[in-house]
Amino acid sequence: MAELDRNPRYSPVAQEEEINGALTDIYAEYPALSRLGVEVVDSRDVGMTHPRNRGGGHLEFYPADERDNPRRGVPTIELFDPKGTGNKLRNWLFGDMLHQVWRVHPRFNALREAYRRSITDEQRKHDRAAYARHGDPRSFEQWFEVSRLDAHIRGYLAEQWPRDIYSGEQVQLLEMMRGELKRSHHVVRYE
Repeated sequence: MAELDRNPRYSPVAQEEEINGALTDIYAEYPALSRLGVEVVDSRDVGMTHPRNRGGGHLEFYPADERDNPRRGVPTIELFDPKGTGNKLRNWLFGDMLHQVWRVHPRFNALREAYRRSITDEQRKHDRAAYARHGDPRSFEQWFEVSRLDAHIRGYLAEQWPRDIYSGEQVQLLEMMRGELKRSHHVVRYE
C-alpha cells in the first residue's frame, strides 16, 4: 500500500480524471450507454484483495438492488485491478456496462435473446466447461443468465474473444447490438 500512496496516479483526483476520461470516450462512441445511470467505484488502491472481490476479477458489476453493491440503489461498476488503466480501463468499463444495458434497453434485450437462441452445442459445451472451472455457487442457468451470456456479447463487442468462435448469424446480431448502442434514443433512462 505504501508504494501506491507514493504513486500520483492513485491520487483521488487522478483516478477520477482517468475514469471520467474513459467514460467520456465510451459515451462518445456509444451514446446509449450514457443514459444507463451506471456509477463507477474505484477500489484499485485496495486492489485485487478487496473483500468485495470474491470472484478475483478485474472489476465487478452490481445491479442497483444487489446486496453487495457499494452504492446500493444505483447500478455500479467497482474497479479492483490496479492494471486497469488507459485503453484496458475503457474496455473493461464498456464491457461491464453491457450487464446493465439489456435491463433498460428493449431492442438490445430482444437482440440478446435472439443471440441466446443462436448459441451452438459447441459453444454450450465451452460454457459448461467454463462454469465448472469457475466454481460458481449459482446454478449453471443463473450463472449463464447474469454472467456468461453477457460475456459472449462483451467478448465480441469489446474484442475480448476470438472472432472465429461466432457464427455468421451471431456476428449479425452482435453488430445490430452495436448499432443500438451507437444510438442515443430507445433507452429508458435509469432512475
